[in-house]
Amino acid sequence: MLFMYFKSFDKKLYSSYVIGMDVNSGLNILSFQPTKPNLRGGHRPFNLDMALKKESADVEVIEDFLPYRLRPGSVKILSSDQQDKRKQLQNFIDEKKENKWYLVHGIQQKTFMERLKRTGIPIALDFRDDPILQYQSTLNYDDRYSIPISEKKIRSAEINIRESQELSDLILFPSETLMKKYDDHIVEKGMTCMNASDPNHFIHSELPDNLNIGILTGMQPIAGIETLLDGCVKVKKDHAELTVEIGTSDSPIPGYEEYIHKKYSKFNWIKFSKDVFYENAPDFFKNAYLSVNLMPKTDYLDACTPLKLFDTMAAGRPIIATNLIETMKIIGEESCGLICENNVEDFADKLSILLSDREMAEKLGHNGRKAIEEKHSWNHRARDIIEALKS
Repeated sequence: MLFMYFKSFDKKLYSSYVIGMDVNSGLNILSFQPTKPNLRGGHRPFNLDMALKKESADVEVIEDFLPYRLRPGSVKILSSDQQDKRKQLQNFIDEKKENKWYLVHGIQQKTFMERLKRTGIPIALDFRDDPILQYQSTLNYDDRYSIPISEKKIRSAEINIRESQELSDLILFPSETLMKKYDDHIVEKGMTCMNASDPNHFIHSELPDNLNIGILTGMQPIAGIETLLDGCVKVKKDHAELTVEIGTSDSPIPGYEEYIHKKYSKFNWIKFSKDVFYENAPDFFKNAYLSVNLMPKTDYLDACTPLKLFDTMAAGRPIIATNLIETMKIIGEESCGLICENNVEDFADKLSILLSDREMAEKLGHNGRKAIEEKHSWNHRARDIIEALKS
């Protein structure tokens, strides 16, 4: 969401997941994914489905299903692609198979969830984001660049969140902190399924000789870009070889990208890139000495388990992050980075430590990589999901 890995779907990447599958687990899953021609907005749905395949579930995927209520004659206005997707759904409903589940990624329209519920097939909801918390915490974080949210949009999201949760039989929450924000009867059918990474995609390599800070993030005030760059300007005085590369996309906030480029235009050691995709993200991290996650403390961000954190760990790079609840917990348990307060001075102090102590940086990076291999890969998440669905 706040960082971007996007590229057209790569068949080689897909095949790396499905080769070497074991005996089928007996689970038959129909997954509804958001559209992913570019893997835009995070890669959790893609990776979870591919890992479930690898871990021996029989997974069919429907991308970008438009859950319109069909009326007489309306099929004539549906594209052939959407008609095929409806046939795929109906075939799944009609198949004489046991242990069938729907896996729905993200909140859905109330009418669509009701339609799925009427088929009698249980629903697993991948509740990967709460858009209400997201609206409150991110879009209006900086008064200079706030985005107005209509009351109609908020009401619609509230209804869809409530109904998606109520109609689901199992709910996957990306963190315990987020899960505990809901009523007890929702928590009772919930399980923690944090984000993760793919150690086969992010190949571990030794730290580079250069002191390059690499970050993949959204071009928004809440991403902490100014904290990062102002801190680096301070540290640059003692580490002349320091450089920064920010992989990002176009800003959704009018005027913000222009403001950032103008403010830092005199520093030729700062680079902004828009050609970093999930497919080539491993090369981006290979060239980085460390990465950062400098977002401010909000209810929403406290509850996040950032994809960028796990991918940084998979690449064997240390990370400096602000003191968010779930982020601190992971970094503390795995000893894979340093925590700083959300201000330039403390970030600069932590950055100086890692730039001056390569041995520490290497150790933190190795710890992160080890944690991904042993318990924080998408395959680990898929095994937990399969166990929950089978029980």
